[in-house]
Amino acid sequence: IQALQYDIEYAHRNLASLEQVVAQRQNLLVEKAQERELLDKLKSRQAGRFAHEEKLKEQRENDETATIRFNKATV
Repeated sequence: IQALQYDIEYAHRNLASLEQVVAQRQNLLVEKAQERELLDKLKSRQAGRFAHEEKLKEQRENDETATIRFNKATV
């Protein structure tokens, strides 16, 4: 009976230790998920900025082309 009690106590200690490991891993998982969400938002913002800059660049090129054509037409 003493051996069984020892085994039960050992199992309880082992279980408590494993529960701590699970809690730590869950916390780590939450942190990583938050980091991932932040990176995804940053990536989305950067893609939006890039698209906006490309649109402005294209608009400037179109404006320059129109100006050149207008100047050639008036000369």
